[in-house]
Amino acid sequence: MRPAFCLLLLLLLALPLAAQTPIQERPHLTVRGQAQVEVPADRATISFSVKGVGASLEAAVAAAEAKIRAIVTPLQALGLTENDIATSHFQSDENEGDKAFFSSRRDYRAVMYVEVTVDELDRLTETVGIISEGDIETLSDLNFSLRDPLAHQKHVRLQAVADARQQAEEIAKVLGVQLGSVLLVGDVQVLEDRSDRDHLYIRGGRSQEVSYYVDGRAYEEATLFGQRFRLNASATITFGLSN
Repeated sequence: MRPAFCLLLLLLLALPLAAQTPIQERPHLTVRGQAQVEVPADRATISFSVKGVGASLEAAVAAAEAKIRAIVTPLQALGLTENDIATSHFQSDENEGDKAFFSSRRDYRAVMYVEVTVDELDRLTETVGIISEGDIETLSDLNFSLRDPLAHQKHVRLQAVADARQQAEEIAKVLGVQLGSVLLVGDVQVLEDRSDRDHLYIRGGRSQEVSYYVDGRAYEEATLFGQRFRLNASATITFGLSN
């Protein structure tokens, strides 16, 4: 075998070994980048229930559906669509404890629960007002969320990575060394923290006046404030260093 060929073969075999040198044995710098963004909620959901009674289960369901239609019609006029309104739960049985003594017209009852999604939060207060004017049993479960949380998570994650890069460049400049390529990307996390300053509890029905509670105080007419979401991201990155 020729000496030159043997030397080339030895060099090729040595390359993977050099690449496998542990990071701790190579000049390196590990930094932890951080970022935080505060995003206002852009979606809300709220639930209400209605009760229908009748001489049969079919009649009770029809009565409940009529009450829902009376609410849905003005909601659609406001701009909500069929996709924004969905029945979330349904139950029907004998109307124990509330039957008419001399008639069967109240022998059965049907309770239907409806969830309404509002993507334009400037319509939320009016939406709640329309529902509360209906013949409802309850109005509750107001929840705020983000329509596209992954987009916001991606944004804050990239900010954390950029912060790590900036930290590494500043440290390398002070130390008088050259920042090399990325050797290792450790934990990259995004945590969501909801602002707890805006709480809303709603109760209502024709048998009970609707009340709004914002931060523990009651308002007869209240603007409904949306929550804000704080997204915190961190990224641990190791860079190579050279003189």
